[in-house]
Amino acid sequence: RVVPQPRQTPLILHLELPAAPVETVLARRVFTLTERADSASVLLEREAAAARVVVGPDLYTAAADLAAIYRLDALTVLRELKRLYGDTLEEGHIVPETHLPALRHQIEAQTSAYAIEEEEVEEALALLKLAGFDAETETEGDAVIYTAEITYHKDKEDLLLSWQALLAQNPGDFGFHYDPYAFDSQPEKDFFARMLDALNLHPDQVEDIYFTGALTDPRKTDFYVEYRGTDDRWHRYTPDFVVRRKDGKALIVEIKAERERAHPVDGEKGRKALAAREWVGLNPDRLKYEMIFTAGDNVAFNALDSVKAFIKDT
Repeated sequence: RVVPQPRQTPLILHLELPAAPVETVLARRVFTLTERADSASVLLEREAAAARVVVGPDLYTAAADLAAIYRLDALTVLRELKRLYGDTLEEGHIVPETHLPALRHQIEAQTSAYAIEEEEVEEALALLKLAGFDAETETEGDAVIYTAEITYHKDKEDLLLSWQALLAQNPGDFGFHYDPYAFDSQPEKDFFARMLDALNLHPDQVEDIYFTGALTDPRKTDFYVEYRGTDDRWHRYTPDFVVRRKDGKALIVEIKAERERAHPVDGEKGRKALAAREWVGLNPDRLKYEMIFTAGDNVAFNALDSVKAFIKDT
């Protein structure tokens, strides 16, 4: 926060003449219509004179504008401008337009009395914001079910995965903070299945795993990072997975195809990853970010080593 500070001594404004060149010089030529025996032209130059015309406001306008911007007494500013420009210019009391930025800079330097205060505020990010879903009450009982429509290509139906389909191999009941999951790729689905196996081997260490990559609507989740794209506009990036341990530490995981490793936005050093790492850097003791690249439909066995180590680490 930028906080104004009380001034200890009265302001004594003192301005210096800026070194910026004055603009601009215009030539004035006066012609009259006349018949000339020695020329086919009917224009006769009557007077030729060069007049120095300075572009800028008069002293009173400049003083009023500067005083309004910086909340100063207009007469105080006017006295300084008269001292600088009263007899300087041939055309009279004008403040050159090219001098105004330097004058504003001088006034800012003399009137700025601010302090920057910093405080650290921790906010919990909701993986699910129920207000963004449609609430439905079951016909039997008072239970409320929150629903939302999802769309997917028919040829990607095999990427849907429901909680009931994994009951037998998921005794720890991990995952599925919404149901079903609609994965974007086979590597994401393979990673989730492999991680469920690993989590069920160490159920006491882990709170849960969440597939967040398909839930990107800001009305339904707080879990996204903002990054500046190559178009110089701000975009939202939602990583694929979050693995959260019972001690509060969390690992954010992104699954990418190997061909995207050098991509300027989606790659290992791309804009999305840089934004996520900056985000993690706000709380490095509790957050980690991991990118896993795969050349095929399945994640390589050794690519999971760091994630498994995070699960088992005490």
